Order: sequence, then structure tokens, then C-alpha cells
Amino acid sequence: MSLLLCLLFIAGIVIDALQAAFLRFATTKQYFRAAVVSFLMTIVGYGVFYKILESLNHGDPHNLVAYALGGAIGSFLGLKYRQQP
Repeated sequence: MSLLLCLLFIAGIVIDALQAAFLRFATTKQYFRAAVVSFLMTIVGYGVFYKILESLNHGDPHNLVAYALGGAIGSFLGLKYRQQP
């Protein structure tokens, strides 16, 4: 397994964790923290999507699948281990 596939898988998990943090901060009116997390989500997200589109342009869908699996696991973990108010 290539290092890029592992990194994209981890990025999928991280982006979903950032989305959960963003929602938590926005709903608890911690707007500055929500803005910082939104900034990080944008930077990481566009970097990842650039690499995925670049690989799709060369006919390689493996990077997209690795990222999607990471996102699925990140969503599962975010839902299973959410913080109680």
C-alpha cells in the first residue's frame, strides 16, 4: 500500500473529525473556534481534492476510494463517540 493512500485515508478521518468539531463549536456559539476549524477544513480539503483529481486524471481511482473509506470511518467514529452535552 502506498504512503499516499494511507495519508488520504487518514485525511478522510481527520476532515470528518474537523467537521464534527465545527458543528460542535457553531452550535455552542464558539464562533472564533468554528472559524478556525473551517479554515483548516478548507485547507486540508482542497489539498486532498487536488491530489484525488490529479490521480483521477491519470485513470487511478484508488486515491478516491482510500479517502472515501477514511471519511466513512471518520463519520462512524464521530457518531459513535460523540461528546455528551
